[in-house]
Amino acid sequence: MARVREFDTETAVDAAMNAFRRKGYEGTSVQDLVDATGVGRGSLYAAFGSKEGLYLAAMDRYRERYALPLVELLHGGAPARELLREVMVATVDGIVRDGGRQACLIVGATTERVSHDADVAAHVRSTTTSLEDALRDVTPRRRRTGCCPRPVIPATWPGSSW
Repeated sequence: MARVREFDTETAVDAAMNAFRRKGYEGTSVQDLVDATGVGRGSLYAAFGSKEGLYLAAMDRYRERYALPLVELLHGGAPARELLREVMVATVDGIVRDGGRQACLIVGATTERVSHDADVAAHVRSTTTSLEDALRDVTPRRRRTGCCPRPVIPATWPGSSW
């Protein structure tokens, strides 16, 4: 008979996500994860398979908690200029108020793991693509409302085919 999981998986993933944000993947030991989650090593391995499995779950949680609400906000009907200002101010506010000095998990994953871990690369690509698409959708809306003229970019610059 299979054992019943004796801990809240969601709470454990949240705690692991914060540990990874503070120390990165390489800097976070399995013992750090045990200490952060309050869950025994064997139970963590049984639930997530490995440290990397828990890291991927933490990346999914980060996407749910931070990236997807931002995408939803960008797809909202607010005037584009106000919307972009709100996004930028909220982002800077969050960074300034972060007393724990936690890093963006996506940036950390990009610098630490993407070049040699296909699963992490896929998670990062999925998150950044959804954010880029949402931001890209706001730009034409700004132009249609007349609050932002088409930028003047030299034709020789990469990406100048806006």
